[in-house]
Amino acid sequence: MALYPEPYYRKIEALLKKGQIGLVSDPQTGPLYARVKSLYNAGVSVALGQDDIADAYYPFGRNNMQEVAFLAAHLMNMVSRPEMEVLFDLITTNAAKALGIKDYGVKEGCNADLVILDAGNVWEALWSHDYPLYVIKDGVDITVRK
Repeated sequence: MALYPEPYYRKIEALLKKGQIGLVSDPQTGPLYARVKSLYNAGVSVALGQDDIADAYYPFGRNNMQEVAFLAAHLMNMVSRPEMEVLFDLITTNAAKALGIKDYGVKEGCNADLVILDAGNVWEALWSHDYPLYVIKDGVDITVRK
């Protein structure tokens, strides 16, 4: 998408929005990522992801979404506090929406899936991109301790 001519890109953006199609961009694979800011601002369900975990294509992948957002902040020039909030949404709430995950969120009736970070705010979470304190899946602590 980074190289699409503007009229073609706008057509794709409109079709994604109209079709309610979610899109996941993996910025660690280089500068030809999806136009995340434009898609987000247009109301398209967009998220950040990572499909290369310590492999031949990207040997640094650690399946750490804060790290992906940290890298995206640099590549996509999203370094203001409000843009960091958007990036965090792209690895949490927007990611769930783009993937069509039902019963997502911190409210009664939702799945008991939760990641607890040792950070006071989004900037700290992205700045440090430390391993989580806890990972809860279906109400069970599955945290891998180092």
